[in-house]
Amino acid sequence: ASIGSRGAQALGDALALNRTLEILDLRGNAIGVAGAKALANALKVNSSLRRLNLQENSLGMDGAICLATALSGNHGLQH
Repeated sequence: ASIGSRGAQALGDALALNRTLEILDLRGNAIGVAGAKALANALKVNSSLRRLNLQENSLGMDGAICLATALSGNHGLQH
């Protein structure tokens, strides 16, 4: 089962507050554009995450742009 966009939005909210999680594998979870945007917002304020896998999630162009923008200011994420 996948977490979907709603699950990714909830995860994004939690990730924005979390300072200990370093690896997050969301491969194949159907997070979609809304989930990608929520995670992007979290990545703007979370620099503890070192690895993030978003393969096979149908992020769409808008989701990818949001993530790219967030990652440009996130210096913690390495992979």
